[in-house]
Amino acid sequence: MVLVRDEQQQIKLEKWVKGIGRQIIGGKQDWSNFFLADTDQTCFWLQLDENDLGLFDQDFYNCDENIEMFKALAAMNRDNDREQWFVAHAVIRFERLKDTVQTETGERLIMAGEWFKVLIPRASDIRAKWMAAVAPKQLCHKATKDEIIEHFNRKKL
Repeated sequence: MVLVRDEQQQIKLEKWVKGIGRQIIGGKQDWSNFFLADTDQTCFWLQLDENDLGLFDQDFYNCDENIEMFKALAAMNRDNDREQWFVAHAVIRFERLKDTVQTETGERLIMAGEWFKVLIPRASDIRAKWMAAVAPKQLCHKATKDEIIEHFNRKKL
């Protein structure tokens, strides 16, 4: 879950969530400021105060106000690679970055241990375009929930 106070950020996050194929249950209320995503590919807005946060500790990770961490966790799925973060095991060189992958450094050359995100805009293109550059698969792996949390918490410091 993530706390989103700014209305423009709320609108952008809803658009992003729909863009990765998740369904938003219920409408946005003026007082809703926590956005939750679950493993059933659904999301919803919820009004919580500090005392209520503990109710969700076992089922949701609290990203606080870190929208990028929330997006990284919400994008995780087994069906496709869209908007998911990967960790390189070896040096990878992408011929093109636009519309295919996004690296944290902006460089096309990714060193072992560096992260990149898949940006394919249409579901039909999910694997074909970017996997050709990374084959064989041993060159990288999808970041796990624990890796994402650690990575984004480290970036915050």
